[in-house]
Amino acid sequence: MIADAEILRKNYLFQDVPTDVLERLADRLQHRKFKADQTIFLEGAPGNALFLIVEGEVRISILSPTNENLTLALLYPGDTFGELSLFDDQDRRSATATATMDTMLLVIYHDDFQQAVENDPAAFRSFLKVMADLIRRMNERIKTVAMLGIPGRVAKVFLDMAARHGAPHPDGIKIDHELSYEDIAGLSLMYRGDVMHVMEGWQLEKYLYLEDDRWVIARKDVLEFAAAPS
Repeated sequence: MIADAEILRKNYLFQDVPTDVLERLADRLQHRKFKADQTIFLEGAPGNALFLIVEGEVRISILSPTNENLTLALLYPGDTFGELSLFDDQDRRSATATATMDTMLLVIYHDDFQQAVENDPAAFRSFLKVMADLIRRMNERIKTVAMLGIPGRVAKVFLDMAARHGAPHPDGIKIDHELSYEDIAGLSLMYRGDVMHVMEGWQLEKYLYLEDDRWVIARKDVLEFAAAPS
């Protein structure tokens, strides 16, 4: 229980929650394990729980009108998803969550959360403030993406992945993580065809290339220039 409380405290959602409330939440936590490629929940399914990643990685994706599986986010240890379910028991999942590798999650169900905070208005207000901050950050992300052209959006995906999964390479940086065109399209909020058009040009110019199914960034400076807001 103590370890679970410490894990919660490190997450932005729970940083300002009183210790007694945090311990009540930790008492109600459930641990769930998922195998690689196992679905955690499907888009449109009822949402009744928040998930916090302890180990592994989770892909958040949606099905496009053309039946393409678009990756919206890749989440890592310490990240949460399904936050709205804590406040709305009528919530429907807006995307599908899938474990990309063996993954351990902490789960807080809606009813358990409500019972833990219902007699502590200060704790409830702290959660509402954090949720407002989360929505604000999401709006800022959308604003930033909207200000970038197609090359800038694609470049930002590569730079973010390099920061998370980059490894030294003789030509620059190797992204030691699977990253498909579909992933790049989803993460950049673009169509696959637009992404491929940009990347074909970059590969011709040797700015980046594939090596053993992993992308190598040979000209990080070019990507940084493309990703800089104008």
